[in-house]
Amino acid sequence: MAKNKSISDTFIAFDLETTGLDSSDRIIEIGAVRVQNKEIVDTYQTLINPRMHVPLEIIILTGIQEEEIKEAPFLEDIKDDVLHFLGRTPLIAHNAPFDISFLEKEAGNLNNPVIDTLKLSRILLPFIKNHKLKTLYNLLENGEPAFHRALEDAIATSKIYVKLLNIIESLPTEILKKIRSIADTLTDDSLRLFIDAHNRSGVRTVRESVCGITQYAPIPSNVIEFKAEDEKHSFEASEKCVEEILSDESMINKAGIKYEHRPEQIGLSKMVMGAFLSDEILVAEAGTGTGKTFAYLIPSILWSTFSEQRVLVSTYTKNLEDQIFNNDIVNISKTLGISFKASLIKGRNNYLCLRRWFNMVQVQFTALEQEDRYALLNLITWQHLTQTGDISENSSLHIQQKQPLWSLLSCDLKDCEMNKCSYFANCYLAKIRKEIQDSNIVVLNHSLLLSDLNAEQKILGEYHRLIIDEAHNLERAATDFLGDMITSRYLRNMLDRLFKRGKGLLITLRETIKILGEESMPVTLIDIKKCIELVIKSKEILAQISKSIAESLQQAEYKSICRLTKASTLLEELNPYNEIFFSNLCTINEVLESFIDHLSESKQRAMGKRNVDEITELTAELNDMKERFHSLFSCEESNMCYWVELCDGFENFKAISATIVIADMLKERLFDRIQTGVLVSATILVESSFGYFNQKLGLVRNERVAEFHTGTSFDFDKQV
Repeated sequence: MAKNKSISDTFIAFDLETTGLDSSDRIIEIGAVRVQNKEIVDTYQTLINPRMHVPLEIIILTGIQEEEIKEAPFLEDIKDDVLHFLGRTPLIAHNAPFDISFLEKEAGNLNNPVIDTLKLSRILLPFIKNHKLKTLYNLLENGEPAFHRALEDAIATSKIYVKLLNIIESLPTEILKKIRSIADTLTDDSLRLFIDAHNRSGVRTVRESVCGITQYAPIPSNVIEFKAEDEKHSFEASEKCVEEILSDESMINKAGIKYEHRPEQIGLSKMVMGAFLSDEILVAEAGTGTGKTFAYLIPSILWSTFSEQRVLVSTYTKNLEDQIFNNDIVNISKTLGISFKASLIKGRNNYLCLRRWFNMVQVQFTALEQEDRYALLNLITWQHLTQTGDISENSSLHIQQKQPLWSLLSCDLKDCEMNKCSYFANCYLAKIRKEIQDSNIVVLNHSLLLSDLNAEQKILGEYHRLIIDEAHNLERAATDFLGDMITSRYLRNMLDRLFKRGKGLLITLRETIKILGEESMPVTLIDIKKCIELVIKSKEILAQISKSIAESLQQAEYKSICRLTKASTLLEELNPYNEIFFSNLCTINEVLESFIDHLSESKQRAMGKRNVDEITELTAELNDMKERFHSLFSCEESNMCYWVELCDGFENFKAISATIVIADMLKERLFDRIQTGVLVSATILVESSFGYFNQKLGLVRNERVAEFHTGTSFDFDKQV
């Protein structure tokens, strides 16, 4: 391996403790270590009197006593010593922008190269649970020093940095090349490490590997196939069989879990098996500590292997979804010792679209804002290694903050070419759709279950046996699904993709028309100019809508939320803006559709497939967005509730609709179509009756509905 100059050269890892996280806070401790050839050769540590009150939580967190701080020197008195120790040496810190901003505020500007281990770890280790200093040190060094003291954290940072450099050196050239293509457009000392490694990759003499990544965190899978070593058990799909299994503690203990015999669990499990045998819909409440997942998973697995029919298991929360797939099903497989297959599937927008991905990293990333290009770097190593393409397994990308970016990369029904796509053979969504067809147990969430009821291209396929855990949340999930939500952030992002600061799709079209000749193109330069003007005006209208909503909500009873009705003053005020905004987007959409509809094959070849695909995709998305936005601010549906909310202070808003009554939909599209349904929860009885719950979900006057209620042996007062 080529010698890594970044390791052999001198660097300084440092850390600060401060009175808080705001710009008005001050430094209370500095710790730094000088490293040469991987060895610490010098250290620096000092407490600092911040000339302000130190909050109690900071004293508790750091263990620094108030008396120590009072006796410490002021920073201006030791500033020269600090700067002398740092010199012009490269500085390493975890979340470096935070530490550097504090240090420069109090000690003056620094001209040192600065490398951020947090940034590096997010690029290199996307599968770990988080990227905190403590987590990284536990993983990379298998230790746990006294964190939240500056010197100890600086030492930990230095060791983490060396390990991360080793991982960079082992990266395949393919990963380094993709990272470099983006890094070359950013000025960042941390990314310089990848550029240097890519320069050295051409002269490597060792086999490239990603073991430096995979040894620290397993690569998740969404399919688990259990093979029995010895099919000696003659289980059958019967109530008697599940009772015998759950009564045999020695059998359950094979899974390595502490098991207790619970009559309530056995009673529920027998009822679940009875629902399979009798084609019933079982509504069951079982208290905390019953062991509900074992109670329905064991009969589900037995029934599926006996009948060769799939059983879908739907949950509301991600935590339960993960527990069922990664823990409970695995433990039951050890208990039963039989062969079966389980898979985990999510909604299509959770999966990376390979066509969109390669278009982005090869060409389109140059149109992204700098912040989004940094975020894109956190996906490169993950994409190279992921088996599922499920973004939820990537802890490096903050999906809530980066939803607009992810929307450009995720699978989308509107522009999916399915088996015509050149990436179809490796498509993550296509793979899991195929896997679930011959799985015994399919784990999913309520959102996917409900969205699939309406979908033209159904992901789940045909199914007849369904378990709904956390059933008390099914109505909420159905209400959310049947409604809609659109954010001002999303709207602005869409408009920015069309035109922003001389970039965007409309500029691409304008330059294409100039190159290929206006006379032969389906739209003119005047059409494009008009569209650009309409985008600018639409952004102004959107800003005015945001302002009107913010002003109205400031006067509302609840400061951040307000219902919209036909009679509301706010809706009346917004109506003209809504109509103009809708009209502008219709005009833009018509131009884009005209361009696509009348574009000859020869012109498409001349433009390039990527550009044509981008125009087609954005046109479809724009058409969908304008209709949704107009509907949300028209309030036409009588069975819908409409409202607006503020988010991010007064900068952004959400417009939301929700269905008021969902019983008929669930009855017709779900419960009337399945043979067995099990709805289980710890909290669905109201005044000792299932009546209210059944009415809300469309299960009243259904002769197939059976009910079951059991308490729990869990002693809440003693065991919590």
